[in-house]
Amino acid sequence: MGEYKYFLDTNIFLRFLIQDEISKVAECQKLFEFIESGEIKAITSSLVLAELTWTGLSFYKIKKNAMVDILRACK
Repeated sequence: MGEYKYFLDTNIFLRFLIQDEISKVAECQKLFEFIESGEIKAITSSLVLAELTWTGLSFYKIKKNAMVDILRACK
């Protein structure tokens, strides 16, 4: 059987960054911990990263330098 990969959409990243819904933040934190430990594999797309950038800069007013750091951490 093939190995499963989970697709991370923009909302996963935003909930974790903005921390506006505490229960969802905890779920995202756990998901990222599973990914970091290698327990699960996850992917995303350039479109998700573009949407994350646009939403972060325009709606949430995240500074450009901070957004660059966020995107670098996503690799």
